[in-house]
Amino acid sequence: MIIKVKPYGFPKNRTFAVPESGELQVPEGTDLATLLNQVGVTQGSTAVVVIVNGRYQPGNYLLQPGDDVTFFPPFEGG
Repeated sequence: MIIKVKPYGFPKNRTFAVPESGELQVPEGTDLATLLNQVGVTQGSTAVVVIVNGRYQPGNYLLQPGDDVTFFPPFEGG
């Protein structure tokens, strides 16, 4: 199945395994935590905020065809 993945707001030296189109082919039954690991989000100490189709989902959320996964560093300040 094809999903869309969009990283935002990271320094230029921080790269992820996401094609320029943002479209990834993943097997059915893939959960969010597996996807994040696959693209390199959970490697090292990268803290991220992740939303799927505009809503927070837990790591065990099973991805659906056409899902839009966006991740970005947490905001700071006030």
